[in-house]
Amino acid sequence: MIHSSLRKLSILFLSANFLLISVKAQIQFGVKAGMSVSDVLTTSSEVVYIGGSPQTVRFFPAMGFEGGILLSIPLSTHFAIQPEVGFSAQGAYNNPPGDYTVGATETYSFHWIQFPLLLKWHSPWGYYVETGPQLGLLLSASIEENVVGATNLVYYNVKNQYKSSDVGWTLGTGYLFPYNIGLDVRYILGLSNFSNVSGTEMQSAPVQSGSIKNSAVQISIYYLFGKHKTEIGPPSKSYPDL
Repeated sequence: MIHSSLRKLSILFLSANFLLISVKAQIQFGVKAGMSVSDVLTTSSEVVYIGGSPQTVRFFPAMGFEGGILLSIPLSTHFAIQPEVGFSAQGAYNNPPGDYTVGATETYSFHWIQFPLLLKWHSPWGYYVETGPQLGLLLSASIEENVVGATNLVYYNVKNQYKSSDVGWTLGTGYLFPYNIGLDVRYILGLSNFSNVSGTEMQSAPVQSGSIKNSAVQISIYYLFGKHKTEIGPPSKSYPDL
C-alpha cells in the first residue's frame, strides 16, 4: 500500500517536472522597439490658461519612441500569455481653434513605464491577435509652450499635476515571420483619468481642464530569442488544442 502510494507520487512528481521542463523550454524572451502615435482624450471643454487667460484649444496626435522586453509563455498550441515591460513617450500638442488675445501652441510630453499583460491567439500561419490590461507608471510630464510673438520657448515641469499611474486596455494584431522576427500593431485605450489638476495650478501652467485619458497606437518590430526558427504552417501538437 505504502509502496503503491509512493510509486504514484513519484510518477506524479516526474510528470509535473517533465511538463514544467517542456513548457520552460518553449518560453521565449524578446525585445521590441518602434514608435507610438498618441493623443489625449479629454472632456468636451478643453481649456488651458494662456497668458493668464482661459482659452479653448484643440488637441492633435504626437509621435514618440516606444520599446521594451517581453516573455512569450505558451499555454497551448494556439494560445500564449505575454507579459511585457516597456517605455513609451506619449503626449499631444494643441492649437487654439479661433482668435484669442494670446495665441500659443503647447506640446505635452508624458513618459511612461508600461506593464501590459496580453493573451495572444496564434494562427498556424504566423498571424495573431492579442488583448489584455495594461498598467502605466508616469516617469515625467512636461509642457513646452510657444507663445506667438515670444522669442523663447517656455518649459513647464508638471508631473505633480498628474496622477502617478494609469490603467488601460490593449487590442492588437501582428505577424511573426520565420527566424522569430515579428511586426506588432496595437491600440491602447486609457480607462482611467490621470489628471490631478486644480484651478490654481491651471493658472500657473498651461495644463488642460477636465479629465484626461491616454490614447495611443504603437507599431513595433520585435525579436524572440530561444528558438532557431519559427515554424509557419500547421504546427506539431505539443499541447491539447484550445
